[in-house]
Amino acid sequence: MAEEEKNKNIPQIEDIFAEEGEQEVVPAFQPPKMPPPAPKIKIEPEDAAPEPQMPEMEEEKPSFPWKLILIIIAILIILGGIGAGAYYYYIFYYLAGQESTEEGRGETMDVFAPTVIEEKTVETEVIMLDTDFDGLSDEEEKKLNTSIKEADSDGDGLTDREEVKVYLTDPRKEDTDNDGYSDGEEVKNFFNPNGKGKLFDLKNEINKLNNE
Repeated sequence: MAEEEKNKNIPQIEDIFAEEGEQEVVPAFQPPKMPPPAPKIKIEPEDAAPEPQMPEMEEEKPSFPWKLILIIIAILIILGGIGAGAYYYYIFYYLAGQESTEEGRGETMDVFAPTVIEEKTVETEVIMLDTDFDGLSDEEEKKLNTSIKEADSDGDGLTDREEVKVYLTDPRKEDTDNDGYSDGEEVKNFFNPNGKGKLFDLKNEINKLNNE
């Protein structure tokens, strides 16, 4: 009952399209209807890029086979070199070896030993320099501290060689034994220039002088 009273209190809307005599009571409040879905619109790009097209490939013209020709030439050169080497070996080694073998069977070859030539050693004579020609080399006089330009360094009448090699006196001292007479004077008078006494064997002294 309460609901009927509420419906009575709600104002009724007149249906203008209803036939006369039939009026439908429409409630004043109706739930809103959902609008129909929007139609799907297909959007096409205005400036669509054209599909890429493959460039037309030009037909390659067949090239001349230079590489093949070069390879063939190289092979021919190698084969020619091998053939020439084989021919050279056959002519100069194989045939020559057979000929020498046949000759060796019939003849005996004499083998001579090589002659050894002995080399002679030439001895070079050492020339001693003697500037003053006194019989002593310059090298000896340097050791004795005598003059290489004077044959008689002390001027006693005896050469430096006579004093050193024969009488054993001092070639730098005029009177070796200090007796007041020079070495040369004592020898001339057959006295010993290097001490007391006389030179008894003059011949022996002369031989010593000549042999030294």
